[in-house]
Amino acid sequence: MTISDSQQRRSVKANNIVVKLRVNQAPLGSIISPEFGESISILLTTDSIDFRGVFIDPEDGPLTGDSLVWALDVDGELGIGESFSASLSAGYHDITLKAKDSEGLVVTDYARVQVHTPPTVTITSPAEGDTFLPGDSISFRGSADDLEDGALTGASLVWGSHLDGLLGTGGSITATASLGQHTVTLIATDSQGGVGTGLLSITVAPPPNVPPTASIESPVFGETFRTDEDITFYGIGNDAEEGLLKGASLVWTSDIDGEVGTGDAFIGSLTDLASDDALDRWMMREAHTYSHISCTCKMGPATDPMAVTGQYGKVHGMEGLRIVDASIMPDLVRAPINPTVLMIGERIADVIS
Repeated sequence: MTISDSQQRRSVKANNIVVKLRVNQAPLGSIISPEFGESISILLTTDSIDFRGVFIDPEDGPLTGDSLVWALDVDGELGIGESFSASLSAGYHDITLKAKDSEGLVVTDYARVQVHTPPTVTITSPAEGDTFLPGDSISFRGSADDLEDGALTGASLVWGSHLDGLLGTGGSITATASLGQHTVTLIATDSQGGVGTGLLSITVAPPPNVPPTASIESPVFGETFRTDEDITFYGIGNDAEEGLLKGASLVWTSDIDGEVGTGDAFIGSLTDLASDDALDRWMMREAHTYSHISCTCKMGPATDPMAVTGQYGKVHGMEGLRIVDASIMPDLVRAPINPTVLMIGERIADVIS
C-alpha cells in the first residue's frame, strides 16, 4: 500500500494475504443390499425384498431420509432412506441409489438384480391316500410350470419318497414302493435354482389274509374199507400267502373217530359203529339238546274266561274248530312230546267219530 502527502512524500507498506477456497466433497458409499448381480427367488411377486444403502458425506456426515433416493428402471421410484422393504416384479431390474448432500452434490450407485418365482408343481397321479400292494407298479405323473422357463421336463423333475429315497426323474415314471405309508415328493428346479415342491401320501399294505383251500385226493368219496384195513390219506392244502401247507397245518378228522391224523399224507384206519365204545363216542360228539317252542291254549269249561278249548279240544265259540297239539296240554312231559300229541289226536278222533 502507498501513501503520499501534500509534499509528494510517499510511504509504502506491504502485507502478505492468503485466500483459501473451500471445495465441497462428494458423499462416499454404496448399495449394500441387494448385491450387484444377485438372483432373488420369491414365492409371490408381492413378497418383500430388503433394500439397504450407506452414504457418508465429508461435510454433512451420514446421509439419511430424502437425501437417499432409490429408483428402478422397470418399476420407477422405489423409496427413500438408508433401508426399507418393497416388492419387485419378476425379471431383471437396474437399481439406482442417488445420494445428495446439503449443497446439492449428487452421487449415484447402481445394482442389477434378477427377481424370479419358483415353479408351481402339480401331481396328477397317484391320488392322495391311494393304497397299493407290495410289488405293484405305481404310475407317478406330474408337471411343473415356471414363469421364466415355461414347462419343466426331464431331470428338472425329481420324484422321491421319505422311505425309499429317489424314485426317478421326469414328468411320468413307474416305480414300486416298500411297505408303509409314504410321503411322496415331486421337486421341480428351474434354470435359476428356484425350487417348487408337490407332496402327497400313499400307503403300501399287505393283501388281506385269504383262507386256504383244501382238497382230499385219497381216499375218494364213497370208497369202502374193512375195519382192519390200512387207509392211505393224502390231501393238499394251499394258501395264497404261505403256499403249500404241511405238518400240523393240515388236520384230518372223522365224524366218528374225531381227529385221525395230521399232515398232507399218512396211513391209518377208521372204526365203525359196531362197538358200544364207538357208538358212545359218536353220540357224545353229535347229540345235543334242543327246545320245542309252543304256545298255550288253556283247556277248561266255557265259563272260564281264560279257557280256549273244552276237554276234547273244541274251541269255545267256534263251530267245528278243534286244537289237537301240545298247546292244550296243561303240562309238558319230560320226554319227547310227539307220542303224547299223537295220543291226544287219537282220543279226539275217537270222540268225533
